[in-house]
Amino acid sequence: MNPEPRRRPVGEDIAKLLAIGRNAETAAGGEPGEREAERALSGLLSSPPPAEWLETAPLDGHPLPPGRPLREVLTDGSLSVAAARIIKEEIKRRFRSHDETKAVHDASVAAYLAAIANALVFHGEKISSYSYRDLGGAFARMAEKPWMEPELVPLFLRARDVCKNKMNRKA
Repeated sequence: MNPEPRRRPVGEDIAKLLAIGRNAETAAGGEPGEREAERALSGLLSSPPPAEWLETAPLDGHPLPPGRPLREVLTDGSLSVAAARIIKEEIKRRFRSHDETKAVHDASVAAYLAAIANALVFHGEKISSYSYRDLGGAFARMAEKPWMEPELVPLFLRARDVCKNKMNRKA
């Protein structure tokens, strides 16, 4: 029996994934949802990634310095593509959990996209099956979120620009 072929994500899939904060941000003028998402993202990025995530994919052949916050790891150009892929997959498992709040989901999606952006910006590799068009739009929307960590905004904007350049070359 042949397994079903893997369905390629389309724009609607990424739009569903990125329904980030819609319900939370519309409540009470958006402020409570934004504060919750900001706290969740700050908490996620302040913690170092679990060591087991990166054991098989060190930075440039060197072990990951212990205790580096995820914020630093995701914005570090020396993070290997393999490590970015591992972080992306581990974070994806987190936001697919049904036991999390909307704010934690939003924060997880932001970190997931930051791992994709890292590989794209610093290594020119797309570690996602989403199209450049879909990713570029996702990076642009993420950079505009009022609760976004300031360190991630330049990464998202650079990733958006890489996606635009890739789309222009195909045209």
